[in-house]
Amino acid sequence: WWSGVGLGINAIGNPQHGLTYPPTWLLAVLPSLWGADLLIVLHLALFGFGVARLSRRLGASPMPPAIAGAAGMLSGYATSMVVMGVPLMSMAWLPWVLVAADGIARADARRASVKAAALFGVAFALLVMAGDPAAAVTGSLASVLWLLARAPRPVRALGWLALGGLVAVVLSAATWMPAIAVIAESNRAGGVDAAAATSWSMHPLRALEWFSPGALGIPADPSTDLGAIYATAATDPSMGSGWALSLYLGVPLRVGIALGASSERRNRFLLLASLVFVVLALGHYTPLYGGYRWLFLPEQLIRYPERHLAGALVIWLPLAGLGLHRLTTGEVARSR
Repeated sequence: WWSGVGLGINAIGNPQHGLTYPPTWLLAVLPSLWGADLLIVLHLALFGFGVARLSRRLGASPMPPAIAGAAGMLSGYATSMVVMGVPLMSMAWLPWVLVAADGIARADARRASVKAAALFGVAFALLVMAGDPAAAVTGSLASVLWLLARAPRPVRALGWLALGGLVAVVLSAATWMPAIAVIAESNRAGGVDAAAATSWSMHPLRALEWFSPGALGIPADPSTDLGAIYATAATDPSMGSGWALSLYLGVPLRVGIALGASSERRNRFLLLASLVFVVLALGHYTPLYGGYRWLFLPEQLIRYPERHLAGALVIWLPLAGLGLHRLTTGEVARSR
């Protein structure tokens, strides 16, 4: 998208090079290809452990959150991100950002709030340093929505969240400052145009994949991929296979999400909040995205609305762990 990338720009200016992200320094001492694979696997595990920890914050006992974390690691979206690399590394920090945000929401003393804000700053800084700006936007929105659902005093909690965000800005400065300098020289300086930004919007029919893998065919086989067939037939040229090759969740997660969200009012609010990311993922298939993009300037620097599904996933998975806890402890009748 820009001829300067990889051809003379300051290497540190492109966050995807990972020069300012400490975990990538492993590659300096490990065999390159093996080390790159290990880096991805470690981040996939980090994502799963973060989901489990966040589910524990909702009140679930250890085993159901472990199941939710493992299922999340094997979900269609997470496994699709394995081939993307950097987006997976940033996504791996999303549940930990929400763990820290939940700490702010539940802090009952000034000292606890300071500690929680500092932890939020560290987690969010690592998300930014991992290199995917879209995850930073998703993480910001998810943190605010999580606080609104979980904090007894939301206004106070938002103040501490803002302080944590300031900590993240300082800690991640080595990543974002060179990136801003490079953006000023690139064709993204004025933002990405709407047509490019909304490519890989999630087609509404792709929601079927939450329930059935390959509901629209197999993207690797063009002859059976309904998305490719729709695009080829010009029925919907932008449908294609999407940013993620699969969106499958699995039966245990879907059952758990329903049971977890029904446990109390604030969890129902979390489920409703997750739909914000589903709407954003629809991109040009809804008129709301254009208005949101016009109001929220950071969105103008990123592409592919389907990336926002990570925000919904990181809310659904902890709720699934809570729902499975309710099922295994007999809180909910198994027949239900």
